[in-house]
Amino acid sequence: MAQAAWLEPWGDWAQANLGLVIAVLGGGLVLLLLLLLGQSSALGAMRRHYLSLADGRDGRNLHELLDHHLARIGAAEGQLAELSRRLEALAAHEAGALKYTGLVRYDAFDNVGGMVSFALAVIDDHRDGFILNNLFGRDGSSTYAKPVHAGRSDIALSDEEQEALKQAVEAVGSRQ
Repeated sequence: MAQAAWLEPWGDWAQANLGLVIAVLGGGLVLLLLLLLGQSSALGAMRRHYLSLADGRDGRNLHELLDHHLARIGAAEGQLAELSRRLEALAAHEAGALKYTGLVRYDAFDNVGGMVSFALAVIDDHRDGFILNNLFGRDGSSTYAKPVHAGRSDIALSDEEQEALKQAVEAVGSRQ
C-alpha cells in the first residue's frame, strides 16, 4: 500500500517516537473518559432532580401541584373580581354619604358671649345636604335646618350659614 508523499515525514517521525505517540493518545483518551464521567454525573443529578419534580413531594407530582396552584389562582381571580365589584358599589354608595362639613361659631345675641351659637353645613359629593343653625340665647335655644341642593339653598341664608356652606363646598372641591 502506497502512502501519500506528504505523510512520509510524519510516518518516519511516528515510528521513531512510537512511545510518545501512544502516551499522548492514551492521555487524550484518559482526558475524554474523565470528561465523560463528569457529564454522566451531571446528567444523573439532573435526572434525579427531574424525577423528584415529576414524582412530587407530599404524594403529588408536578402536574398535580400545577393543577392545584392554577385552581388557587383561579379562585383568587374570582375573589378579586368580587372585591372589585364590591368596591365599585361602595364607591357609588359613598358618593351620597354626608361627609363634608363647614362650621361657623358666633355670638347670635349681644347679651350672650362665648360664641355658643353655630351654623353647621353638612353635604355629600354632589353638594347636597343641609345646614343646621343653632341660636343660643339667655332665654333659650332654637335650631333651624335648611336644605342644600348642588351647593345652594332655596331658603335665604344668614352670613354665618353662607360661610359654613362655603367651607363645606371647598372641602368637596379639595378632595375630588
